[in-house]
Amino acid sequence: MNTEEKNPSPDSADTTQADSGIAVGSILDGRYEILEQFGEGGVGLVYRARHIKLGLTVAIKVLQEQFVLHKMMRPRFEREARALATLAHPNIVSVNDFGIADGRPYLVMELLEGQTLRELLNRGPLPIDQVTQVTRQLLNALAYAHAHGFVHRDLKPSNVFIQHLPDRSLHIKILDFGMVKFVDQETHDGSRSLTRSGMAVGTPSYMAPEQVIGDRIGTSTDVYAIGILLFEMLTGRAPFTGELADIVRRQLTDKIPALGQANAHLEVSAELEALIQRAVDKNPSRRYPNAASLLKAFEALPNPPAMRKDVSLDATIAASWNSAATFEATRPIDSRKAASSKLRALRTAARWAGILFIWLGKAVMRLAQGLFRLSRWLVKGLFATIKALYRVAKKAGPRKVAWAMFIFIALALGTWFWLDGGARRLLEPRRGTSIEKPATLKRVRTAIEEKLRGLIPATEQAAESAADLQASESTLLARDDRDESDTEPARTATSDSSKSAGANSGNRDRSRPAAANPWADRKVPRILAAYRKRIFRGEKLSEKALKSLRDYQRNHRSDPRPSLLLARAYMVLGWYRDAVERYLLAYKLDARSRGDKHMERDLLEIVRYPKLSYTAAQAVLEIYGAEALKAIDRDLASSSVDDNAKTALRRLRERIVEGARGE
Repeated sequence: MNTEEKNPSPDSADTTQADSGIAVGSILDGRYEILEQFGEGGVGLVYRARHIKLGLTVAIKVLQEQFVLHKMMRPRFEREARALATLAHPNIVSVNDFGIADGRPYLVMELLEGQTLRELLNRGPLPIDQVTQVTRQLLNALAYAHAHGFVHRDLKPSNVFIQHLPDRSLHIKILDFGMVKFVDQETHDGSRSLTRSGMAVGTPSYMAPEQVIGDRIGTSTDVYAIGILLFEMLTGRAPFTGELADIVRRQLTDKIPALGQANAHLEVSAELEALIQRAVDKNPSRRYPNAASLLKAFEALPNPPAMRKDVSLDATIAASWNSAATFEATRPIDSRKAASSKLRALRTAARWAGILFIWLGKAVMRLAQGLFRLSRWLVKGLFATIKALYRVAKKAGPRKVAWAMFIFIALALGTWFWLDGGARRLLEPRRGTSIEKPATLKRVRTAIEEKLRGLIPATEQAAESAADLQASESTLLARDDRDESDTEPARTATSDSSKSAGANSGNRDRSRPAAANPWADRKVPRILAAYRKRIFRGEKLSEKALKSLRDYQRNHRSDPRPSLLLARAYMVLGWYRDAVERYLLAYKLDARSRGDKHMERDLLEIVRYPKLSYTAAQAVLEIYGAEALKAIDRDLASSSVDDNAKTALRRLRERIVEGARGE
């Protein structure tokens, strides 16, 4: 809330009379209901009030009764209203209204919640980071006021109000601009005589020497007060204390002590020490001329500008000052200098990056201008050519123009046919050879394989296997066209065919080709590659995706890879019986497809399930036979396979061994 330091006014001739003020509950000027009095300054009383119509709670400052008719105080109070009304800054308390009621001038201001800097300094020095925040905002507000021709003249801790924002940062407001004076101006209400009256208005501990002796003051007077405030925030006490006469004498004659001497726990950079000493110089001409120049020098200080030798002490100060405030431990001076050098390097790099960016922008602009000029020149040339051709055609006549067009078209067509025919073949002989060579080798290899197959006599088992392949393929493809409700009969029929085919697994044709990876010997179509990637990631395919794979299988009946993908997709979905059928179909389409790295592993995994153990075992016997013994032995030796699964695998191994002996 707004409060003021309770110091007697030096302008008053008689301050002994007690002012009863305005009664609580009364209506001021027909608009404001007085709720309570919560502050009293040297020349005014501060009340909490409520606007009757708006319901807005405000702070009202009323001039004390003994100063109402005083020839100096009432004009000064009225000037406060005009000054504050023109100063619109987030760090200066705003004035909402002004008036005179019952002969008393009053000032309506925003009601602030928080505490003054004086209340905080009574607990001791402030944390370094909080000192930086408060000083920066103070200088911003004063720089704005100085730029508009105002001097505060009474800067002190009780006139600096601090609010704690929700983000735990600080926001300050400067109070009591009633002592301001227009710099190098003369108003129409006699304010020039007020500034020349020789009065020493202010608080002695923060008054500049020229203010103490009633000499001419200016913006450097506020700079002096800021230097004293900065000293007190860092050390916890003002540089000059004691009796009033002693303070005034030392303000005129003594130099303020160094910060390190005033507080042994404080380590200050040389730049900050020089800044404060210049700000509080006894000669106004040697100080910073105004708050803007002091702010510029303050921003150029190292970060942080000071540190406490005992970091825990700084943390204790921060905790006692405001429990909700954030605190960061300050760094040593050496690390601060290293950080400053890094910052300078970053600034240099940023500056060169900006220069490079501007240079590139200019280059792009010039290139664009050149392209625009070139295009404009081409367009002009095209129009000039068309115009010239039109003039020639007009002069030659329509018949000659028609003959010229005919000859041009004939030459163009002849050139195109020549380039598209023999010339193109002459220009691309090497490319054609490189394309045809692999295809020719592939055809030769295929022809040799067919010749070798022809030398092997066909057996009854091969014919039976071909018939079985045709039956299995037709059954699965027919089942793909049915609904889910019709799948069970087809599935049973296919299982029966797999059983009958597996019954003769011990007498398979030994001349089948060696196992090979079906994905490595030829190019994989894009649709199969996409689905294969999704399936191997463990993704469950939708019914739409499964139908797409079935359609591809139907259109490419000799390709076993769609069946392999469908089998793997069924394994992911948990449709193990369908997976066995698809693996059998892939094997029958191409016996080499048993080299797929998932087929043998999936079939042996299905063997472990009691309901499908026999069906999967029959498929392993038919597709792999003795080739599966190595994988079965590996699973039997694994500790991750349970006893029931090992029992099923042992039965399958015995069947494979018996079949091999029977052969």
